[in-house]
Amino acid sequence: MNKKSLDLANLKIIFAFIIAVLLVNPVAVYSADKNEKAIKEIDQQIEKGVKYLMTRANKDGSIGNPKQPNPGITGLIVAAVAKTSLKGKYKKDLISAADFILKTKNPKDHSYGKNFIQFSNYFTSVALLAFTSLDKEKYKEEIKNTQNYLKGAQFSKENGNYKKGDWQYGGFDYNKEGKADPDLNNTGFALMALKASDLKKDDKAWKNAVVFLQRVQNSPEVSDLDKSIKGTKVLNDGGAMYYPGNTKGKEIKNSDGTTSYPSYGSMTYTLMQSYLFAGIPKDDIRVKETMRYVKNNFSLVTNPGLPAKQAKQGLYNYYRIMAEALNTLGETKIETNKGRRIIWAKELGEHLGKLQLPNGSWVNKESERWLEGDPDLVTAYALFALVACKSNLSAKN
Repeated sequence: MNKKSLDLANLKIIFAFIIAVLLVNPVAVYSADKNEKAIKEIDQQIEKGVKYLMTRANKDGSIGNPKQPNPGITGLIVAAVAKTSLKGKYKKDLISAADFILKTKNPKDHSYGKNFIQFSNYFTSVALLAFTSLDKEKYKEEIKNTQNYLKGAQFSKENGNYKKGDWQYGGFDYNKEGKADPDLNNTGFALMALKASDLKKDDKAWKNAVVFLQRVQNSPEVSDLDKSIKGTKVLNDGGAMYYPGNTKGKEIKNSDGTTSYPSYGSMTYTLMQSYLFAGIPKDDIRVKETMRYVKNNFSLVTNPGLPAKQAKQGLYNYYRIMAEALNTLGETKIETNKGRRIIWAKELGEHLGKLQLPNGSWVNKESERWLEGDPDLVTAYALFALVACKSNLSAKN
């Protein structure tokens, strides 16, 4: 047999193999095509959302309501837009926004939002996210100083008279002043900012944070909350409360006189992502427990675990952290306790597409609580979610 005949024979074998694969598993090609379509639709949503936000840029560099310039909202918008492929197109506007944020710095301690002292930790976390997303080299010194401020804002033995037995240990509050009330939302943002700014893996801040994270988890295998706060009883759903001994869900008064604090969706996803950032592997019981809650409570309609009348409060922040946490985890499918197999990034992307307004923005029409009546903030949340959805759908799994 000559070379030409051999080549032809080999081609026939290869062709036959391809046909056999497609007959056995036609979903392989179908799924790829479906992902391409979903990614294209997400890109269109992102482009419309970014264009809307850039029309909201003001002369002072802030983005949003010109009558109430807010470094927190501006920072979230900068971080969200800088994560998209349109970052280069709007770099000039984003740098102007970063300059606005820089003007709100407190020179004494490198915190941000000097006119919003009650939210200094939160605004500083957001500023750090903005700087790291926009240009790590350009803002190198600011990133270093801001990172150090945040490390110093953590409740720990390094930063004050706190012991591991104290329920506050390892957490972050809205600010350093006044009553020490660290919560998981602020802790999640702080850890996200520290991760984005490349805090070393062996830094004590991560280990300290894990102490706090375990205490907000409703898992008897993990939590020692009942020892830190007398009269509490840890539930067994794997999810997370707002802070140790506090929930936005409905408290449960047990027959033995103890009180339990139910988990809810947004805090559970925050816990999942925070564990992963702190170096806890995905097959660790602590992370697996958060996924157990997700499988039992997955929803795109409500923030699960909140009372019915409040179930749509903070819905877009819930979408944001859901997408970011699941993408960080690296999961593409969720099999619920009801047997549904969900390609979560595709479903969330489609859901957000239906909610996007003609001008490119999003707004929570069901509840204005936690500023979700502000389309500028809500659009930033939606962009964070969509960027994570696109990343997940684009990954080779």
